[in-house]
Amino acid sequence: MLIIISGVDRVGKTTVAKEISNVFGIPYVKFSGPAKLKVGDPLLWARDTIIFHESILRLLENLYEQKREVTAVIDRFYPDEIVYSKVIRNVDLFDAYRDIDERFANIGTRMIYLCPPNDDVLCERWKKEDKVDIRHVNALLNRFVEFNTFTKLSVWSVGSNFSPGEIVNMFKTFIKF
Repeated sequence: MLIIISGVDRVGKTTVAKEISNVFGIPYVKFSGPAKLKVGDPLLWARDTIIFHESILRLLENLYEQKREVTAVIDRFYPDEIVYSKVIRNVDLFDAYRDIDERFANIGTRMIYLCPPNDDVLCERWKKEDKVDIRHVNALLNRFVEFNTFTKLSVWSVGSNFSPGEIVNMFKTFIKF
């Protein structure tokens, strides 16, 4: 089973993903590749991002067909790319990812969406970094709401105001190992 940890920057994805990995003894993987590429043409970036996720999906589907289930917790993955692509690059990837999303759901992928405690806390965290534009806060949060409606994945939304340990304890009821 794949567990995707999703949410806006500085919400605690890495901390929660590593805690889940440690408590359950499953591999931790951080994907920050395509989102960090500086590409002039957003459509070329979108194409490369889709190819990247499609390739990973085909590998996983082949392993599942061979009855070799993969279990991992993934910090930032295609849901984040879909959300950020619209807000940052003005490229809407919902339609392009519809099939990919459904196929990830078919292999049992789950998603934990970390919600910020409130906009003020998130803006305060973002002010500490030059890489993140606080003008995007509301657009990104709204886009995650749209994604959570769009996706076929089983999604668990939880506030990042909980400690990683509290989230892991709640998580035990969401995912059965």
